[in-house]
Amino acid sequence: MCRLKLLGWEYPEGGGLKTELDRLDIYPITLLHYLNRHQKARLIENGMVTCHQLGKQVSALDKLHLSDSLRKQVERELTIILG
Repeated sequence: MCRLKLLGWEYPEGGGLKTELDRLDIYPITLLHYLNRHQKARLIENGMVTCHQLGKQVSALDKLHLSDSLRKQVERELTIILG
């Protein structure tokens, strides 16, 4: 007999993907408010999927050609998210 374990964003209750990601402090870059959809997609195409990854390689923002003020906002947001 084969058993299938289901896993969803909030399923099972208390043990879904959201709960596990929060527990491990893993936050996707899609959480960043100051970047638009296109900018987030470019980061993902370049292997930046989590805020932790981007925090370690902030130079990946160079490829987006952000204004100085926008870049500072994104970096500040990352600092807040990553604690």
